[in-house]
Amino acid sequence: MDFGYIFAAIFGAISGSYATLFIYRIPLQESCFGRYFGPKSRCPNCNKIIRTRELIPVLNWLFTLGKCVNCQIEIPKRYLIAEILSTIFYVICYHKYGFSEDFILYSLLMSALVVLIVTDWNFNKFYDPILYIILTISLVIRSLKDGQIIDLLFYIAIALFLSGIFYRFLKSKFFAGKLQDEQILQYTKFIIISSILLSFGWFIYYFILLLIFLSIFSFTYNKLLKKDIYLGFYMVITLLIIILQ
Repeated sequence: MDFGYIFAAIFGAISGSYATLFIYRIPLQESCFGRYFGPKSRCPNCNKIIRTRELIPVLNWLFTLGKCVNCQIEIPKRYLIAEILSTIFYVICYHKYGFSEDFILYSLLMSALVVLIVTDWNFNKFYDPILYIILTISLVIRSLKDGQIIDLLFYIAIALFLSGIFYRFLKSKFFAGKLQDEQILQYTKFIIISSILLSFGWFIYYFILLLIFLSIFSFTYNKLLKKDIYLGFYMVITLLIIILQ
């Protein structure tokens, strides 16, 4: 039996638990470094400090039936989902890379993308702090893979051109009034970051897939656009499929 899968799952669950801190605090513009540089985690309803033993990922949610141990208010399921997704992605990364440099980098990337998935699903936007984390990881990955800054600059130049097309598409009549300028800008930033993370061929493939999806979405489900639009969610999911294939 390969115990590496068990260790990867444990690391993933712990990382997912910390990701829930980002999911909760980034929208509130609070420090994400807990007891070290900011306020300790508390129940938003009764303000009770959450003890370390109450932060055991996945298991604690099951033991408490998803409720605060003090006031019994229900804990949003998005935190459990983040921990489970992180656990699954870490196991997949271990299966693909083993315990290696790539495992560390891509696992950290998965944690950041989990935060993006959950925050966009709940708040319908990307947040700059997590985008900057993904950008940093992407730069490291691309630098290690290519080793030449000129290639990276070429990718960015192409991405800036294509992101302009993407930006104009989201500003078109099909999405008029459905997306705020801030949302469009954040989604466009994600496109540029994706161009750094992926090789040139895979980025073009990703970009075309997005345009096809958005075209079908805008033409076929135009009436549904009056409700929440989870474009960022689908952008991240599509990227994850390409990375983990």
